[in-house]
Amino acid sequence: LFIEILILSDAENRDIPVLKMAPLIHLVGPSGTGKSTVHKKIVSQLRREQWTVEEIVEPGLLRDFIKEYRLRDDKDPWTEAALFSADRTITHYTSILPYIDKKDLIFVFARSFFDTFVYQGLFGGVDLESIRKMNASIPLPDLALVYVVDGTVAYQRLVQRNTETGERLSNNETSEKINVLSSYYKTLPRFFPKTNMHLIDTTFLNPEETFQQSYAYIKDILQ
Repeated sequence: LFIEILILSDAENRDIPVLKMAPLIHLVGPSGTGKSTVHKKIVSQLRREQWTVEEIVEPGLLRDFIKEYRLRDDKDPWTEAALFSADRTITHYTSILPYIDKKDLIFVFARSFFDTFVYQGLFGGVDLESIRKMNASIPLPDLALVYVVDGTVAYQRLVQRNTETGERLSNNETSEKINVLSSYYKTLPRFFPKTNMHLIDTTFLNPEETFQQSYAYIKDILQ
């Protein structure tokens, strides 16, 4: 099933944007940057301004299985990449593509293809071209906001999250690994030079400041 989903398309150049009506906005970055918080604030603000917003949170349909797999000690980055790509392709064909020509609709993603490119590719060692091919049917966004953070600050935030929600920290949610991941996220513009992509360092930003910086970029593409 995964193989059938992943080979639906094999675009030659993943840096060529796909023409569409509904804007796609991707929020990506390692854990502890505040993505989830700013994602909710962005969606709320857009709706207050009378936009119709579709929230896309990855993983989707396969969420429970993927989250359980990612906590395993014997997890494999190739399997992770395939699972995320399959889940993403299902979401694209069921929740995005049928509505992509609606002018009054905005898609706001929490995590996307770029996270697989970093986590399983640059960090996990999966061949980058293979990841591109796995996600060949997924259009690049109109705007990608890439959040980075100092690992020590991120870890403190994650410990607080664990205290408040009980959500277990994964093996990748240490200060050392978050520093490495942030360094990889900073290289994304080099791999996707034709994508409208902006880096936002949230180390010294509170949630409102992160939101304000993010929303300024969003308003630019909606004008």
